[in-house]
Amino acid sequence: MPLGLLYTHHIEISESSQMLKGRLQFFQELLHFDLLDQPLDDFVQQDHYNPSNSKHELHHKQILTAIKEERYFQPVNSAIDLCRFFMMEYKVPITFHDLKQVNLPLTFENDHVYDQTGKIASPNEFATRTQTNMSTSEGVHIFFFPKNFDIQNGLELLQAAGKMFCHVHGGEFKIKMQS
Repeated sequence: MPLGLLYTHHIEISESSQMLKGRLQFFQELLHFDLLDQPLDDFVQQDHYNPSNSKHELHHKQILTAIKEERYFQPVNSAIDLCRFFMMEYKVPITFHDLKQVNLPLTFENDHVYDQTGKIASPNEFATRTQTNMSTSEGVHIFFFPKNFDIQNGLELLQAAGKMFCHVHGGEFKIKMQS
């Protein structure tokens, strides 16, 4: 499974701006109507992932299911809200981690991402020990792309996500694809 890594440095997480909150609410409402017209599986592409033996659904499926049922998420902070937006927009599981809590280097096995302490992410699980908060200044997003995802499209998607994330949070970003 190809993975996209979006490293961000010198960022400032805050409460989401009114503009971001408004756009997220509007996007969820539009997506709700799309989800009513098409099966959820058309959006999720579950068969393109090898989720571990877990009780948890894919990250983006959880969000899309909630939106389909009109259970719109409430703003948490600018980083989490934007990460959720990315999952709605790109329809792939994404996790975001405080890089200062990650014990580098990262290793990849099947659909799991590990640091030197243990598993930090998969398409359907997330280690709370690397969770971001308002004091996070360095982060890493992990994009879990479907098996058949084109690497060039992944690089373009990561570039767009990095620009948008840094537009909101300042700082700079670097991207990397892992296959």
